[in-house]
Amino acid sequence: MTTSQKVTVGAGIALAAVAAYTLIKAATTDPPIIVGDSSVFFSHDKVASNSNTEVESYKFFHKVRTITVKDGHNAGAPPQSVPVDGRTWYLTSKTNLIRVELHPHNLGTGVAGKCPSQWQGNGTYFECADDQLSPSTLTFTDGQNCPITGSTTPVCTLTCPSGYCRLELSYK
Repeated sequence: MTTSQKVTVGAGIALAAVAAYTLIKAATTDPPIIVGDSSVFFSHDKVASNSNTEVESYKFFHKVRTITVKDGHNAGAPPQSVPVDGRTWYLTSKTNLIRVELHPHNLGTGVAGKCPSQWQGNGTYFECADDQLSPSTLTFTDGQNCPITGSTTPVCTLTCPSGYCRLELSYK
């Protein structure tokens, strides 16, 4: 086998491996980033502590597509979904003490949670006791209105019947 044939075969194998990885990755469903009440908690399968007051979930080539509001105390309450794909936004807790915002990277967008005092926890679960999440405020900073039906401002109030919501950020 000539050198050029070896290079061609090697490149073909590498291309096939990349294609297989891409197909497998596309077929898997990543867990959502969860922000919820009980003070305010932040959970995902990959959470980094950037500082005592900031935690972040980030994966290459991922971004938040949808925020789904679920009732933490009433499983029968219908969820409400807010499409956020391609939008810039941030979330604040009930009294605006805790903020969850997009954190851009070169190869994807992370989601950072900021706690005024200190996040408690490690691994996949962190909690900030400074405030309650619900009702939270979702503010779009891209000049467009909130996509919830009937909204005429860039601000959405995210709430649920029991007052103890769980926000699932679809992160793909």
